[in-house]
Amino acid sequence: MRWRLIAPNGRVLARSARGHVTAGACRIELDRLRRRVADLVPVIGRATGAPGWFWSVALEPSAPVALSARTYERLESCQVSYERFVRLLTVTEPHDW
Repeated sequence: MRWRLIAPNGRVLARSARGHVTAGACRIELDRLRRRVADLVPVIGRATGAPGWFWSVALEPSAPVALSARTYERLESCQVSYERFVRLLTVTEPHDW
């Protein structure tokens, strides 16, 4: 089971980097991301085997927790997507997830 963060326009903005056994485990991970948003370590790079750019975030080095839901043709669009993700984490209440 994986969580997804959906933007106000209905598009999936991010998804979990790993699977979880229960929906409760998904909620715990999202709550942890929200509490530790200042500790997120972003990585923006070129997708392997696919055109475009992607972003991922980790709380510890080499352990991605969240991924962009898709690749982006332009680096700038990818950066904006990451910024939206962070903004949604800080303004969205956990019960909305």
